[in-house]
Amino acid sequence: AAGELPRLAPLASALIGEIAANPQPDADTLDDWQDRLAALTDSLDWPSAVPEPALVRELAQARGQLSTLRKARQADREQHLAHLRRRRHALKRMIEEGQLRPATRTHAWLEKQIAALPPRDADSERTALAPVSEALRQLHDWYEFASVPKKLELCERMEAMDARPADISAHAERVRELRERWNTLCAADPQADPELRERFERAAALAWAPCAAWYAEQHRIQD
Repeated sequence: AAGELPRLAPLASALIGEIAANPQPDADTLDDWQDRLAALTDSLDWPSAVPEPALVRELAQARGQLSTLRKARQADREQHLAHLRRRRHALKRMIEEGQLRPATRTHAWLEKQIAALPPRDADSERTALAPVSEALRQLHDWYEFASVPKKLELCERMEAMDARPADISAHAERVRELRERWNTLCAADPQADPELRERFERAAALAWAPCAAWYAEQHRIQD
């Protein structure tokens, strides 16, 4: 053991320096440190009857430090996974209650968090999320099916707006009302039904044109 010390001392010093310089290593770095530390310890195999030199004591301290880091990382991992489980259960309740918009946001957040997990944890969480994802898809399909007739009605109403309204204020208020109803209806998924969306937007632009012209004229007069 003593004969190995001169050869291993630079490697041990370098490892101790790395550990001291990085108090929050990622999982791969922590595994690498532990492997290197185990190899150094095994190579030194310092006899208990012989007083330990400072470097051997520093390696022992490094082992304790890595053990503490690993326990802390495990605690953080368990806490994070528990938080993901709680959010997944909350997502289930949102779907059961028909809350498509918050459910969609929560599902996207969960997918992003799962993508950042280590592979083994990510696979487990994706498996747990799969049936919830399917329930969300079904809810989305139901919303889309139920909303199409209402969207058609709003398109038709907007298209029927008078191109030359006698009461511009009442006309503008009606256009705004139809717009608000459209926005509310599409809030859960603004990108759904693109053809109907384009149809509504065209009709809304035409319906608003006399208002825009009237407001522009009023602004010119005031100036």
